[in-house]
Amino acid sequence: MAAASLACVIFAIDLRHGVDSSVAVLYALVVVLGSMGTVQRVTWSWAGICAVLAGASYAWAYKDAPDFTSTYKLAFALVAIAITASLVTSRKRLVLAQVKLEDSRREQRILADSVPQILWGTDASGQCNFLNARYAEYTGISVDDAVRAKSWVEPVHPEDRPGMLRLWLAARASGNEFRAHCRVRHRDGTYRWMHSIGRPVRSPETGEIVRWMGGLSDVDDEFKAQKRIQKLNRELEDLVAQRTVELQETRWRFRSLYEDPNIFVAEQNWSESGAILDDLRAKGVTNLRSYLLGNPEVLQACLAGVRTVDVNDAIWRKLGYESKADLVTKAPRDGVVDAVAALLPQLEALFEGRDYVTSTTALVRADGGRMPVIFAVNLMPDGTAYATLFDITDREAASELMAAAQQELARANRVATVGALSISIAHELNQPIASISVDIETGLRMLAKDEPDYDMVARILARLRRNAGRLASIVQQTRDQITNHQRRLELVDLTALTEETRLLLEREVVARRAVVKIRAASSVPRVLVDRIALQQVLVNLIVNALDALAAVPEQKRNVEVSVEPGEEGHVRVRVADTGPGIHDDVLAKIFTPFFTTKPDGIGMGLQICRTTVERLGGELHVTNLPEGGASFEFTLPAAASEMAEAC
Repeated sequence: MAAASLACVIFAIDLRHGVDSSVAVLYALVVVLGSMGTVQRVTWSWAGICAVLAGASYAWAYKDAPDFTSTYKLAFALVAIAITASLVTSRKRLVLAQVKLEDSRREQRILADSVPQILWGTDASGQCNFLNARYAEYTGISVDDAVRAKSWVEPVHPEDRPGMLRLWLAARASGNEFRAHCRVRHRDGTYRWMHSIGRPVRSPETGEIVRWMGGLSDVDDEFKAQKRIQKLNRELEDLVAQRTVELQETRWRFRSLYEDPNIFVAEQNWSESGAILDDLRAKGVTNLRSYLLGNPEVLQACLAGVRTVDVNDAIWRKLGYESKADLVTKAPRDGVVDAVAALLPQLEALFEGRDYVTSTTALVRADGGRMPVIFAVNLMPDGTAYATLFDITDREAASELMAAAQQELARANRVATVGALSISIAHELNQPIASISVDIETGLRMLAKDEPDYDMVARILARLRRNAGRLASIVQQTRDQITNHQRRLELVDLTALTEETRLLLEREVVARRAVVKIRAASSVPRVLVDRIALQQVLVNLIVNALDALAAVPEQKRNVEVSVEPGEEGHVRVRVADTGPGIHDDVLAKIFTPFFTTKPDGIGMGLQICRTTVERLGGELHVTNLPEGGASFEFTLPAAASEMAEAC
């Protein structure tokens, strides 16, 4: 509005007085006032308007006789208007460029501050003049303070600064990219590994470096992971080297074992048999031995699935074969080994998930003879089995001689014991029996009289009662003398003692083609007992159970010994068999002294067992099982926890 008013005033003056350069030049002020906006078109529009007004006033004032002076004044006014419009336009362009530059700088700052890495910049001399906001967020140091005080490098770990400076100077000297790892202090006081990268910025005209730009990225997790991986790799290399040495030593030992002429080594593959066992397990079979013995075709399929891969030279030479191939090509069922006795325990171990089994069997020589061996087998998850066997022919012969001698000695001892016991009992019982006989005769005579002396008869009966009591005392005393052998009591693990007893009776178990299984709870308290006496109780009960299996088929000959915590601080042991059970008449008097159903027995075994258990603070009972068979069960008090800990 001011520009238009001023233009009108100038135009009116020019109309009245003619074009005056001093007045017409004021049109430049009109252009300036009219161009207060930022649009360039407005400036030139006002310049055109002013030029038209100046020309119109000139034409009006000098239309009849224009002269050089008036024309010069008009030209001067037009030049002033044009120069003013050009200057105003240039200024607007400059202001607009400054605004755009500031906007660009602001956007660059926003972009730099939004980057998660620390960005930095230096001049050509290497002095830092730029840091983004991430630097302050990470280190807790103001960007302005860091740049102004040249302390931007202060958060770098002191140990890493010399290396950083060396790399920085080398990069500046060569003009190449700068790369380095360093630890930078976080605002919480901890140091974290960062990777710094810097690149030179060169002038397009001269190619000289005008500044450096770069950034720092947090690589602490990656760096530490790499350190851990390097450490693990070193440990792995050390472990591989150690295991390589151990493997070489193991190979040497195994080779020594493999070539030992007194040790037999065999490698077998059980994969096919393992697949059959997996199918049986999936079908719900739990008692593998009973199932296989009841299904011979499945047993034969399992045995046929066992492949002998290799044996050492000691086996085929000892067995009298011509070469290793003669033995390896034979399957176990072909007569080299007692397949059922040797392989059935291994099948059970594989079925139950055990990786080790040991037992005894006999290998068949090429001439048909038998060589007893004890073997240990390691079963691998891939179905490979490594068996080590030892020839125990000499031991078996000595064992048979010893067993025969022990049997004769036991028989002689039983005869001597019975004889001594008989003499002792006869001596002790002779007098009271004689007295009883006299009193009976006297009593009969008194009762035969016409007038019996009942007072005398009463006294005779009283003497008979006393003598009967004396007889009972003699019998009890003799029983105590037989059973009460005091030994030192000790803390005993019943599970271990039961397993030891099973091993002691392994010969009897194999001879009867039976199976003795131990079922023990995971935590069984120990007991304070006479170990030898208690083991003899277990021996008697297990042997009796084995004797009871003679009348049943082989596949049903099972004895189970279970050990588990009982009630009220006791431990319960049960020996159960799958025999025919005990007849009711026998069951009622099975613990009676000298009662026996065995042709060569004396009837004291179970009585001694019961007396021993009672002497140790327990009780022994026998019952028939509903599914068949008999069960002998006894309980013993568990040792006090203080005593168990002390021992």
